[in-house]
Amino acid sequence: FTCISPIGAANTDSLEMALKNRPLSQPERLKLLEELSSAYASSNLNKAVYYATEGIKLSEKEKDHLTTGKLCRNAGIAYYMFSNFDSANIYLNKALEYSQQIGNDNLKLLTYSALGNVSYSKGNYPEAIDFYMKGIPLAEKEDNHQRLCILFANLSGIYTRIENWELAEKYLAKTIEIATKTDDIISLGQAYYNLSDVYLSREDYSKAIEYESFAIESFQKSGQKEFEGIATQGMAMLYYKMPTPDYQLAEFWAKKGLELSNQSALPRSISAAYCMLSNVYLAWHKNNLAEQYAHLAFQTDSTDSNINSNIFGNLVWTSIRKGDAEKATQFMNRYRDIIDKRATELY
Repeated sequence: FTCISPIGAANTDSLEMALKNRPLSQPERLKLLEELSSAYASSNLNKAVYYATEGIKLSEKEKDHLTTGKLCRNAGIAYYMFSNFDSANIYLNKALEYSQQIGNDNLKLLTYSALGNVSYSKGNYPEAIDFYMKGIPLAEKEDNHQRLCILFANLSGIYTRIENWELAEKYLAKTIEIATKTDDIISLGQAYYNLSDVYLSREDYSKAIEYESFAIESFQKSGQKEFEGIATQGMAMLYYKMPTPDYQLAEFWAKKGLELSNQSALPRSISAAYCMLSNVYLAWHKNNLAEQYAHLAFQTDSTDSNINSNIFGNLVWTSIRKGDAEKATQFMNRYRDIIDKRATELY
């Protein structure tokens, strides 16, 4: 998963009341619109986009290009959080244009980071790496330790996913060093999560479980339910992949991950949680449940190519086990389409 800055859990009620009832200058109105679009980015797509677009109209009228760029970025992040990647890219590229036009390195840095997250979620890892790498010198120039930590954490996540363990560990070490100094528990949690994957690749399950536990603890402290949910799903995976699997514990952690993802109310996170339950039941040879949760995952959100390839891979296996060759072939074709599309984007 991608590491992001905590997005505004500001007091939206008081901000909305101020916007509605207080006499405001244009700069004050713009500031409130920017704060509201940011605060709603991870919880209410319609409100986030409404406040961003209202702000963009006003900021363009006032020729305030910096605020226009910030509002475009907020809209882009909102669309990203709710898995509308095409709209996210449209707004984020507009934000990037404004950052370049006015020469604002901070806006450019934050937009590169967000564009990298979109590419990461689409499975376009080379493009994501390129965006993150463009952000690093800007973060170093601004002495922005938190953003630098996030960029390193996300790079470690990519290299973990593609099993380039040398680079994964390189960026994990950088992440942990900065996160420890700056008390950035979200980035530290992601580093622990990725370290768990490193130890899993070495079949050191006790260490993998230890670091997954550290990740869960870090995300609990941060209050980030989405991230905590992902880490608990990681714990589920460890228990069903062990040489002597504990399917009941895997099921427990997968259901806990679904509970936390439901609290985040983000469709992509909920889809991933359903997919993990499908994985557990597939490994457990509970084929009907594996099939049921795979379909639920796809119905909930079908935008993430990583999740989709997992879903259709599971459906291939459940169909084979049930002796339904026709369905297995259909699902295999869907699986191949996803892999071929990703290969085309990458190469």
